[in-house]
Amino acid sequence: MQGIFFKKNLNLFKTKDKKKIINHFKLVIKLCKIFKTNKIILGSANFRDPKNMNFNDADHNFVIFFKHLNKFFIKDNIYLCIETIPKRYGEKYIYNISHLNTLISKINSTNIKINFDTSIYHYKKFEKNRFINNLNNIKNIQISQPNFKYFESPTKKNVKFLKVFKTQQKINKISLEIIDNQFNKLKFLKSLRNFKTNISN
Repeated sequence: MQGIFFKKNLNLFKTKDKKKIINHFKLVIKLCKIFKTNKIILGSANFRDPKNMNFNDADHNFVIFFKHLNKFFIKDNIYLCIETIPKRYGEKYIYNISHLNTLISKINSTNIKINFDTSIYHYKKFEKNRFINNLNNIKNIQISQPNFKYFESPTKKNVKFLKVFKTQQKINKISLEIIDNQFNKLKFLKSLRNFKTNISN
């Protein structure tokens, strides 16, 4: 389940929003049980924008808040998978995988982990260690094209990543992230074929 704070106008670092955020997470967990899914993907650049707060204080608040939420995920066996977002997409806080890995390690939960999205490579040099070095804290993997386009012509970096993905045995599931307000069935099916070809080669 993804996009859980889309248009919610809530901010993790605002004290007045904390109770609403906790109640919203409880609702999302209930929805996960109804739809029989056990993973929640958390991105949402606006939701986690620390505004004028320095990063040290933001990190401290972030860790404390999710340590508190942890009991709800454990109770219902739900995994919260937090992702990095490129600065180009408006992210002002968690855009570095090493930073996220440090936060996840401090939270120290079996149920709060990383969603590794290949958007991390879109505007930076491809380095397989960004994936390999953080593998112990990764629970979910998403392949996305720049600007969430269809997988018709996979970027070279995504093709490289899929080759690296096949060398590890910890995670055996992977998903495509595509956003299109005007769904195109032909492009979608071609994307699935291209994805299957690259994951099989």
